[in-house]
Amino acid sequence: AQVGYTGKAAMVAAPNDSTLIQEDVAETSPKLSYQVAFTQTGNYHFWIRMLGESGADNSVWLGLDGTPETNIVAILGDGTWQWASTQVTVDTPGVHDVCVWMREDGTYVDRLTLDGNTSSPPADNLPESPRSSTP
Repeated sequence: AQVGYTGKAAMVAAPNDSTLIQEDVAETSPKLSYQVAFTQTGNYHFWIRMLGESGADNSVWLGLDGTPETNIVAILGDGTWQWASTQVTVDTPGVHDVCVWMREDGTYVDRLTLDGNTSSPPADNLPESPRSSTP
């Protein structure tokens, strides 16, 4: 088990048996999904805090409403927690599913944040967002 995550646990794509998903991602890959209410359209910058023990378990896909973006979100894969970022375009205001799909098994995901800062990662100790049963 890994240590150093910020909450009570981190999610991991397991087992770590060298699985790599590059095609039909939405149909074949395990995913985490979060409902987010966007009040405006535009480009949004997402940061994901991840850990990978090697270059074979250091990346995920991110997208909206069941459609992965074409950009891979990756870190160095050196056994340390790191932030990686990608941009996603929201075409309509309202509630959207923000999805993180496994690309390589063995990748740990700790945090997902939405940030206007594109040049430097967020602090590791950001408070959690408020939760609502009705987004």
